[in-house]
Amino acid sequence: KPLKIYGVKTNFIPWDLKTQENEICKLDIGLMPLSNSLFSSGKCSYKALQYMATGVPCILSNVGMNFEVASSGAALLADSIEEFQEKIDKNNKKDYHKQNWKLSKN
Repeated sequence: KPLKIYGVKTNFIPWDLKTQENEICKLDIGLMPLSNSLFSSGKCSYKALQYMATGVPCILSNVGMNFEVASSGAALLADSIEEFQEKIDKNNKKDYHKQNWKLSKN
């Protein structure tokens, strides 16, 4: 379902096997918000891995495998919608591009 964050324009794109790679490559930033539930903890971070494989910077909920995936330094973690918003805002203000994502985490 669409993620609503005050002051951040989001565009929800339903997943489609035929267009997924092309759509991911168009992203400015990839978001992977998850609830902190047993079900979410069992997810394999597939969406995060797709973002990272295409060079799209991403912010992930600090749930399950996302912690391990983000420990490589290729993603940021957030524990709440407010943290998602803070990290999106911080990186938008720095105006870094995809290839400079690691620099924008500081």
